[in-house]
Amino acid sequence: MQRGLVFAIGQVSAFGNEITQQAAKFEGFENAIKFTSGEDGAKNIQFLNKTVKDLNLDITSSYSGFQTTVWFFKRNFFRRSSQQEIFLKALV
Repeated sequence: MQRGLVFAIGQVSAFGNEITQQAAKFEGFENAIKFTSGEDGAKNIQFLNKTVKDLNLDITSSYSGFQTTVWFFKRNFFRRSSQQEIFLKALV
């Protein structure tokens, strides 16, 4: 009985750690997108969340891909609207 309880507590603890790690990962994605996007950061996060929901996309891949896209376009002086249009076209 005690072994089962210890195992269950260990599993709950591992699950809690996984949630914490995932939350930190997404916070990192959001911070990077906001930083790279400058004043358009909140708009880009809103756009990304809506796109992920509307198209039922994998959120981790979408955040990672969009982060890379925003960084590339920022580096090459593209407008925000171009970033979003090209990201959507890449999904198709």
